[in-house]
Amino acid sequence: MTGIGWKHERARQHSLYPGQREALTRRLAGEDNASIAEAMEVSKATVASYLGGAKVALGADSIDGAAQAAKAQGLVPYYREAR
Repeated sequence: MTGIGWKHERARQHSLYPGQREALTRRLAGEDNASIAEAMEVSKATVASYLGGAKVALGADSIDGAAQAAKAQGLVPYYREAR
């Protein structure tokens, strides 16, 4: 890390957490936050947090822009293993 803080370092590296990747994958498939939350078994607020964090990490202007950027970088599609 370069001493500028972990959030900035993550943004610079364009890395995403698994929850962010799955939420973006589902967003690309046309799901809204409520259906993403249900499928991921988390709250709508958690989905909003995942998508907002991904937007920042990817330097996108919108959630849909973040989803497209993640797709272009090969970060999605992503599906977690069954529980």
